[in-house]
This record gives sequence, structure tokens and C-alpha cells, in this order.
Amino acid sequence: MWKTNKKNTYQSKEYEQFLSLRIVSIIIIILIISIVFCGFYFVKKNIFGTITQAEEVIIFKNNLINEVIDFKKYEAVSENWNKKNNPLITDINNLRDPFNLTATTSKIEE
Repeated sequence: MWKTNKKNTYQSKEYEQFLSLRIVSIIIIILIISIVFCGFYFVKKNIFGTITQAEEVIIFKNNLINEVIDFKKYEAVSENWNKKNNPLITDINNLRDPFNLTATTSKIEE
């Protein structure tokens, strides 16, 4: 299809670039189609996505529910959280140094 099967056919000089022009035109058509597709995707993502988010905000504003907070549970959770994340170190001198290990033959007395 790209080239003729006739080998002895004479082609004039104005048809020498026909194959390259056909390839260039196909590439240009593919580029135009891809640009149009990207444009539609941009419009769909940005414009219609923004409209959808605005509708969701309106729906959420209409359905506000006031929740009662149990402060006893809040204080208990906050206290446990602080105990977990802020452990108390009472005596720093009794801590074992992991970088200065010594081997001894004596037994530890209980």
C-alpha cells in the first residue's frame, strides 16, 4: 500500500516525496487527536471535578450534625496518649550504655 508493486513504473519528480508526505500527515493527525483528547480530559478533570466538589460542599453544609463530646473519655484518652508518648525516666545513672559493653564473669545478685 505504501509503495507500488510495479518496479518498472516511471514516477515523475513531483511524486517522489509522496511517501514521506503521507507519513507526516498521519503523524500530524495522531498529534491533533491526542491534543483534542488531552483537552477533553483537562476539561473533565478540572471543570467538572470542581462542580462536583462544590455540590458535595453544599450537601455537607445542609447535613450538619451537632455531636456531643464526652470530655471524660477525651481526658482519659489524652492522658493515656501522653503516658505512651512521653515515658518518664526517673534515674538516668542506672541506664545501661549500649555503646560501652563490658564482659564480666561475676553473677548478678538478685
